[in-house]
Amino acid sequence: MIKLGLAFDNETGDLATRCDVVYKTILRDFRRFFLDDHKYRKHQSQTPLDMHQSLKSMAIALFADKSTEECVTIALDLGCLLFPKEMTKDKSSLSEIERTRHFGLETHDNKIYEIMRIHGFLYKFSIDKIQECFQNHSLCKLFLLYVEQTRDTRIRANPTMNKNSRIYLKARDILEEKAAQSLSE
Repeated sequence: MIKLGLAFDNETGDLATRCDVVYKTILRDFRRFFLDDHKYRKHQSQTPLDMHQSLKSMAIALFADKSTEECVTIALDLGCLLFPKEMTKDKSSLSEIERTRHFGLETHDNKIYEIMRIHGFLYKFSIDKIQECFQNHSLCKLFLLYVEQTRDTRIRANPTMNKNSRIYLKARDILEEKAAQSLSE
């Protein structure tokens, strides 16, 4: 596993600008961005889709240049990030994980563990969890898309991040670089 070199000085000394807090806030906003996008797409859909189909459709729309199989992988990881509890119960998603051998696992309990592990990148947060998060190529691709589509707008629109926007922009740029680096290896 590559070490990302994520630490940076807390110039203000505030809790809100401690590097782990800054990264956690950015990654939770990353999740919120895709959750909002999923809700919007689902609301716009003329026909109701089950969760797996709606995530797959979203991944195909977001990554039109990728193969269907790659979009399925992205959809599964996106589902783990957005809807972990639902993913553990969704028969379509679980059978797709099994069919594609996603996570390289076969038993049901291991699939549940992996689904919750991905969600844990944000809610059992640590710098080590970021390391794990950026080993997942789907999440790296999604993060790069998040940065491309939002640039500074989300940081400036969020009162917490905007208060120390320079620090949040710097941290976001570090994460962007690390996601790109992970994909290139």
